[in-house]
Order: sequence, then C-alpha cells, then structure tokens
Amino acid sequence: MNSILIKLRPNSLQSQLIIGIGTILTVLILAFNYITIQEEHEFLHEQGLKQASNRSLAFATASAAWLLSNDYIGLEEIVHNFSVYDDLEFIAVINMDGKVIEHTDHSLVGKYISDKQRLAYLHETGITDNDPFNETVLLDNKDYIEIIRMVHAGNRHIGMINMRLDQTSRQKNINERIFKGAIFTGISLIVAILFSILIVSNLTTELIQLIKMMQKVRHGKKDVQADESATREIALLSREFNNMINSLNKSEKSYTNLYERMELAFEGTRDGLWDWDLTEDTVYFSPIWKEMLGYKDNELASEFSSWLERVHPEDLDNAMNDIQTHIDGKTKMYKNIHRLKHKDGHWIWNLDRGIAIRNQDGKAIRMVGTHTDITELKRLEQALSDQEELMIAQSRHAAMGEMISMIAHQWRQPITVIAMGANNILVDIALGNVSEEKLELEANSIAEQSQYLSKTIDDFRNFFRPNKEKEEVKIYNVLSEAVGIIGKSLENTNISISIKESETGLTKTYSRELLQVFLNLLKNSKEALVEHTKNDRHIDVVINSDEDTVTTTICDNGGGIDKKTMEKIFDPYFSTKNEKTGTGLGLYMSKTIVEKHLHGSIIVTSEDGTSCFKIVVPRISQEETVYE
Repeated sequence: MNSILIKLRPNSLQSQLIIGIGTILTVLILAFNYITIQEEHEFLHEQGLKQASNRSLAFATASAAWLLSNDYIGLEEIVHNFSVYDDLEFIAVINMDGKVIEHTDHSLVGKYISDKQRLAYLHETGITDNDPFNETVLLDNKDYIEIIRMVHAGNRHIGMINMRLDQTSRQKNINERIFKGAIFTGISLIVAILFSILIVSNLTTELIQLIKMMQKVRHGKKDVQADESATREIALLSREFNNMINSLNKSEKSYTNLYERMELAFEGTRDGLWDWDLTEDTVYFSPIWKEMLGYKDNELASEFSSWLERVHPEDLDNAMNDIQTHIDGKTKMYKNIHRLKHKDGHWIWNLDRGIAIRNQDGKAIRMVGTHTDITELKRLEQALSDQEELMIAQSRHAAMGEMISMIAHQWRQPITVIAMGANNILVDIALGNVSEEKLELEANSIAEQSQYLSKTIDDFRNFFRPNKEKEEVKIYNVLSEAVGIIGKSLENTNISISIKESETGLTKTYSRELLQVFLNLLKNSKEALVEHTKNDRHIDVVINSDEDTVTTTICDNGGGIDKKTMEKIFDPYFSTKNEKTGTGLGLYMSKTIVEKHLHGSIIVTSEDGTSCFKIVVPRISQEETVYE
C-alpha cells in the first residue's frame, strides 16, 4: 500500500506519468464519446427536420384538393390518417383568411390565428413552388419541431398547414448514450491507471538507477559509468550519459588549461576585465582593473556607478553615447577612450572595449569587455605629435630662405617702377614741367605698386601663420594662394602653369597645412624643370571632386623620377639635392600632413619624363585617431 502511495505522490515522475497517461486516455475517450454523441445528435436533428418537411409536404399535397373544394370532411379524414404517428403533437389546416378549418384538436376548429409570424407568412404573394416561403421552421429545440407550409393550387396559394412533431424520444436516446459513455469512460480510466502503473514501474526502475549515477556526479565523483544493458531507450540514455561524463572530464581539463592561459594572458597584458549585467545593473571588476586605478580588490562596489564616478567629466557623455549606440545594435563592438580618476587623484588614459550579449529578441542583456591603460601610449603619441609639429615648423623655416629669395624677385620690378616714378617727378620739378595730370599719373602708379608689395607681404605672412582650426575652403583657392606666392619665381624661370578645376562645394580642412603641401610640390616641380628641361617647361594642375573627396593632381615635365628614388622619395632627410639646397623634409612632411593631419592620401607616379603627385583629401576631415 505504501509503495502505491509513494508512486502516486504528485512530485514523482511515476505519478506524473500515471496521471499523464491516464489523463490522455481519458481525454481521448471523452473526446470520442463527445464527437460520437454530437454526430448522432446532429444526425437525429437532421432526420427530424427531414421527417417534418416530408410529412408537411405529403399532408399539403394530400389536402390541396380538399382545401380547394372546401370539403372539410375530406380534410378531417386526412388529419385523422396522419394522427397515427406517435410523435405528432398536432396538425392544422388554415385557409387564406387565417381561419383554422381542421385541427387534431377539434376545439380549435373555426378559430382564427393571431400571431404575426404566421399571418405574415400566410399573406405573402407571388410565391411559386420554388419559393423559399414554401416551408418555414417555426420551432426547433430538444422537445419540438414545428413547421408551416403553404398549400398551392397551381401558382395560387389556397391555404397553409401547421405541423408540430415531438422530439423527446430523440433526446431520450441521446441521454442514454451519454450515460453509457460515462460508464465506459470510468471503466477505461481505471484500466488506463492500472496499465500506466505497470508501464511506469518497469520504466522508472532503470531510470532511478541512472538518477543515482547523476547524484554521484553531482557530489564530485566523475569516474562513474551507467549500465548500458538496460532496455533499449534507457540503454541509449545511459550511453549518452557515459559519453557526457567522458566529454565533461575532457572539457573540465581543457577549461582548466584555458582558464590558466587566460589568467596568464590578462596578467601579461595587464588588461582589466569587466562584466556588466544590464538587467541587474551590476558589474564585475577584475582585480587588475581595480589595481590599475590604485584600489584593492574589496575597495570598489560591484555597481555601474563605480565606473561612472571615475570617468572624467569631459569624456563621460561621449563614453555613454558609445555604450548606448552599441546596446542599440548600431555598432558591432563598443570602443571608447576616456580618462579615469586614480585613487591618488591623477588621471589615467583608458581604452575601453566590449561586446554585448543579446537574448533571442536581440535585446542586450549583458556586456563583457576589457580596460587597457594607455597613459604611456598617449604620452608617446603626444611626444610624436609634438615632434611632427616641430618638423613641420623646421620644414617651413628651411624654406624661409627660398621664400625671402622669392620676395626679392617679386619686389624687384615694383620697386623699380616706384623708383622710376619718383625720379620722373623730381626731373619734372627740376625742369619746371610739373602738371597735375602727370603728377597724378605717377602717384597712382606708385600707389598701385605699393599695394602689390603689401599683398605680397600678406601672402608670405599667411604662409607662416599657424593654422589650429579647420576652415571651410575651396581647394582651388588654397592652390591659387600657393601659385600667388611662387608665381613670380615660376615666371622668372620660364615655367608656365595651367589649372583645370571642376570642384564643387567646400572642404573642411587645415588650409595652411594644405598650402604648405602645395608649395612644397610646386617648388619641387620648379627645381626639376630648371634642372632637367630647357624648353617648354610647364606644370599642369587638375582638381576634381566627388561627394566625399577632392583630388588635386600636380604634374610636370621635369624628366620624371627614377625607380630607385621613387622607393625613398617620402623618407625623412632623403634628398636628391646637395646639402646646401635640400633638407630632405619637404616631401616627408607633405606626406605626414596629408595622411595624419588631413586624413587623406598622397601618391606619386612617373612615366615618359612626366611626374605626377596626386593628393586626395576628404570633404570633412576625420577626427585624429588617438589609438587603435
């Protein structure tokens, strides 16, 4: 008895299987009985309706002639003949005036019908044998079926019959079927439970043995093996259990090795690990991460606010935006550089990287990542940036002598014109030949040449002016400014320059640094032309633009560049000139400016005595990359 009670405990697998199998069988039997009874009920109902329709049609047909001839005796005989049916409740014949001319209840003969439905049906006109008003069911329930039908003589209505049939016998059959079904269901349920207990007992005995093996594994014993000689399904389950134990032992060993390697890797890189539960808003910070900020392992709370409180105020919004962008699924990986406050108060630069773990709906529920201290890299990067700025300044200063020489060339002619104008005025004064008209002409000439000298000074002063902010400019205007500086020098060496421009829109960039690049390239072209080309010296410049970039190509016919020189042309301190005329910084700094400051590209090609430098800059210059 106790064993049976134990098996029937609701928390046991045996009881659940017994209840489950019993329930399934019971539901199937009940469903079968219900469907059978419903089908029988529908069948009997259809038969009842068909029987009522057929009888009403037969009665209407038999009574038509008697009704047409007003032979009430004949109608009475027909009603009497139809009264032999046990299920006939009543039958009535009604003329077109609504008068009952024959009824199974003779007390109703001679009375008039009064309900609206029968009267409306009776007085419908224009009805044929195919009309739906030939027959109407007035009552259809478990007790009765009542039907009315028109009686015709040709296409003319001559009256109506009203018939009601008793359906209690049909309902009695259905009730008997329900009672028998309930008894059958009860017996089936008892048999199903006994059958379930027998099956489950055989099944769970072997299953319990397997559960005991699992309990041993849970308590740390990993060398157990389940019996694979049981029934086929349990044997298969035991085999899979043994395979799982073997795989678990291998995985545990691999995991141990992997964990040790991971610890060594993090220890070697000194990267801090973090694991943020977005649903609970709790964060695991590794000891290395806390050590990076000068804290001990137990000094920081495992909350997101621990990180928020230490981010530099100027970096916080950007960091939070990057985190939210990744959580929203707009980036494959979260990456941000910000400053964190050390325990002693100073700031350290930190590279923060992570990736979100998402649920089936794509919602981020967790983020895991690392922190890397890049303070030293930032210091080196700043030092490198300072060195580049120094080299750019050095490059400019190295060109200062040439610029002064250019100023001298460009000033020589205007100064000569000014001197001649002044001498002409003095001569006219000495000869007494001074006129207001001639004096005004000479003065205007002196003023014009003075303005030219002033503009030349402005051009050269702008070249040396520092450019710390980006400007929206047309690349053509920057190139024109460079040509304005070096133009006289080109003209004095018989070098022609042509510019073809199809640039649209403005470009946001460092215009002074781009001006320095153009001057370096134009100066190099000039020197190559002077050295290698005697006649037809020319420089051709083409400016093209698209939606994202502007490309400037500067070509000269100065003899081209040999392959050996091409390999080193952008190296620092490499020059094909002698030490007195070349520093080797011009092209190196041009490449540095274009690639690192303007975030563009510069390439050189040489073919058939023609050299071309192509400078491509973005329409909107990117932010300087701090660390990758």
